[in-house]
Amino acid sequence: MTNRDILTKITPPRPLHVLARQRLTRLLEKTGQGVTWISAPAGSGKTTLAAAYAASRKRPCLWYQLDPRDADLSTFFYYLGRSLKRARPRKRMDLPLLTPEYRGRIDLFTRRCFEALFTAMGSRGAERSVLVLDDFQCLEDEAFHDMLRIGLGMVPPGVQVLVLSRTAPPASFAVLRANNMMNVLGWKELRFSFADSAAFFHQLPDGDLFPRETVRLIHDKTQGWAAGLRLLGETLVRTSSLEDVPTFPREGVFDYFLDELFRKTGLHTQEFLLKTALLPSITARDAEAVTGLASSANLLRGLAEQNFFITRHPGQETSYRYHQLFREFLIAHAEAYYPAHRIALIRRDAAAVLRAGGRTEEAVELYLAGNHWADLMGLVQEQAPALLRQGRQEVLRGWLARIPADLVREHPWLLYWSGVAHLPQDTRSGLDLLRGAFEGFVKQGEMEGAMLACAEMIQAIFQERGNFMRMEPFFEWMNDAVGPEPRFSSRAVESRVVMSMVLGCVFCRPDHPHRGKWIDRGQELLAEDIGIDRKICLGFHLQIFHIYMGDMGEAAKIHARLGPLVSPQALPVLIRLYWLVIKAAHNHLVDPNPALCRKIVQEGLELAEATGVHAFDVFLLLVAAYTAIDTGQMTELEQLKSRLGLLMPKANAFDVGNYHCMLACAHLAQGDGEVALIHAELATGVVFQPRTPFPAMLGNIGLAEACIEAGKWNEARSFLRRARRIVAGIAGFQGQAHFLIPVAYAAFRSGRERVGLRVLAKALARARQRGWINALYWRPRQLGLLCAKALENGLEVEYVRMLVHRHNLSPLVPRSLRTGLPYPLRIRTFGQLSVTSNGMELVSVRKGTRKPLTLLKALIVLGGRDVHEETLRNLLWPDTDGDKAAQSLKFTLHALRKFLNRSLTD
Repeated sequence: MTNRDILTKITPPRPLHVLARQRLTRLLEKTGQGVTWISAPAGSGKTTLAAAYAASRKRPCLWYQLDPRDADLSTFFYYLGRSLKRARPRKRMDLPLLTPEYRGRIDLFTRRCFEALFTAMGSRGAERSVLVLDDFQCLEDEAFHDMLRIGLGMVPPGVQVLVLSRTAPPASFAVLRANNMMNVLGWKELRFSFADSAAFFHQLPDGDLFPRETVRLIHDKTQGWAAGLRLLGETLVRTSSLEDVPTFPREGVFDYFLDELFRKTGLHTQEFLLKTALLPSITARDAEAVTGLASSANLLRGLAEQNFFITRHPGQETSYRYHQLFREFLIAHAEAYYPAHRIALIRRDAAAVLRAGGRTEEAVELYLAGNHWADLMGLVQEQAPALLRQGRQEVLRGWLARIPADLVREHPWLLYWSGVAHLPQDTRSGLDLLRGAFEGFVKQGEMEGAMLACAEMIQAIFQERGNFMRMEPFFEWMNDAVGPEPRFSSRAVESRVVMSMVLGCVFCRPDHPHRGKWIDRGQELLAEDIGIDRKICLGFHLQIFHIYMGDMGEAAKIHARLGPLVSPQALPVLIRLYWLVIKAAHNHLVDPNPALCRKIVQEGLELAEATGVHAFDVFLLLVAAYTAIDTGQMTELEQLKSRLGLLMPKANAFDVGNYHCMLACAHLAQGDGEVALIHAELATGVVFQPRTPFPAMLGNIGLAEACIEAGKWNEARSFLRRARRIVAGIAGFQGQAHFLIPVAYAAFRSGRERVGLRVLAKALARARQRGWINALYWRPRQLGLLCAKALENGLEVEYVRMLVHRHNLSPLVPRSLRTGLPYPLRIRTFGQLSVTSNGMELVSVRKGTRKPLTLLKALIVLGGRDVHEETLRNLLWPDTDGDKAAQSLKFTLHALRKFLNRSLTD
């Protein structure tokens, strides 16, 4: 839809000879803010009333013309956002798009969107802003009704909403009326009184033809129906006789009057009306293109001046709309008047005009009506990427579903777009369609299409988080097909393909000989112009790869490279969550910072709760749980386990496996090997299939760790051998410390000191070389023992001291070995107060720590030792009496100790 069409959709009509209906205007003003539902039959003057009301006193107005396309909620929110941007260009506020990740919580999305809409509208001065939703009766879908009910329930002071409909409010809107948030004006209020009818005819150019007796006759025949008044008035002007005009109800007679009017126009005008009626909105250029008449501008202007059931919409290019009932009559008449082949050609010409003007959806309907499949398929393929970006998968699926299935099967690109459109809500159907597209592309020799189909299938299998080895045939085909130097038509295509191949390298074939090519190209793309959204998604996959490979230095580079490029508030919600996941993983495993990690997790969970996008809840909660295990926060861990347990019934297999892996780690940290073994077996059985290398390796290490804690040395040895075999063929694997640390720990546990020291020396050297500060199964009871042994025997002393410091293991190391260990808490006062805990500056001053930190400053200023309570009371609470000051000091000192102790445990 072009800007011109957006303008037509959001601009109030300006009909000529409008009767100022002060009675109704006063009613609308009396209802004030909130929602007013105006329901009356077609032709009752609803639109004219709302337009006149909005124009009075120059009220700020956002006009939105509803139509059947808005039944797709993504379409409604998309056009509502564009309408707002067009109507309020200075606000610089974009409404969010309803993309697939929001579908789980439409209610939250609706509240967020309408809150932004009403904030942008606001009120200006004394006059409230007005939102008009016209033609509500076009939308019978319950989902749309539910959405709008939620949105209208958020109307703030200073905003008034008018809903115009031929029907009464749906039953679900009763809650708005019950809460005094909605008033209803119906036919009783809108029907013309005799005085209104007289005023209406009096202000017409031919008003002298309507004496009081004639007005009374017309009023009685029409029963105060606005359209009937106009029609009978036109009849009187043309025939000067009302003898043959019956008294009528509104229903069933509109076509009769239109027919009477239509027949009395010239053939030239009739053809113009029939052809232009195919266009939902018309400009002079459109009309000339469809009819071939150079006089189209004059004809349109003349019809509007004659009140010929057409309204004018001003703008940079004036457009016109026929009254809906008049347009329905004209289209029906055109279908009867022209032969089938002729009306089909007219529709095709009209569709071409609409397509050239960017009015895609209207063109689609005309192509469908005329069975112009070739034109339609070309248009669908052209528009599919934009529709998917806008979150309008349902619109795309709807178009494709109306094309004959045999035609779709013959065109791989249509199968491809259909598959992509199905993926968010029906992965199985999406994969089937993409497989058909892939086979069609291969058959036709269209390699880039085949690569894109493979890429989408790999991505979809990853999103399922089930059997990752289903990626393998597509991953292998891509490696065979692209050759040593793949060529792509665009960076967008290349980044999509490379991202999927990186996924294949991580979860399917890290042992593949071409792995290096894809990983290296992925790293290079992070520095190229592919858009920050794609960079973050690609960075997410690359970070996972480097962590699995045991190369924490390379994993750290991903975070460092992306950090300066990211402006979180400017990112779409899903991409922002991806970035928070990258940060959480970095601050848990790569460069552990428990306090910052907790803050990142909380930010992600709050964002998910606010937006309804819960794609990463399990991952974030698992990171928080591992952090609690690492820092010994058992109460916090129990709370996190409870939250995760509630999510498991609907979780995917990979998340369930990782949940049991976390529980295994929790029991390992407590020395309960038997229970840890149960959860390690569950984790391995759920997801860590033998041919999914990295998860399978980690699953077997978890089994080995549990067996060691349970004293089952032989079983542990067997699991470690299996873990080694799984990754034996992966070139460049840097995770040998994963196998060595458990062996050293088991040796010390079983009294084999010399073996333990020999293996520990290798393990620490490997871990130091690859920048390891944390790992999946590291836990205080294990790491404390190993670090103590290392310090006692002079193994990797500086590295081990750093581990003791970062993991707060001093209490687990004998006092005699603590020489040279960094202080767990450092306080610097040069320039400004800086508190560093375990080598990391505290993230921020938590709520409630301002006074305790002021006390800390006072203690430092007063020498730090033997400071008298009275001195502190007089300094910090000079205006408080003695008992209260003493109580405040006691409370603040307790808070300071608690804060510093928590900082140490973090």
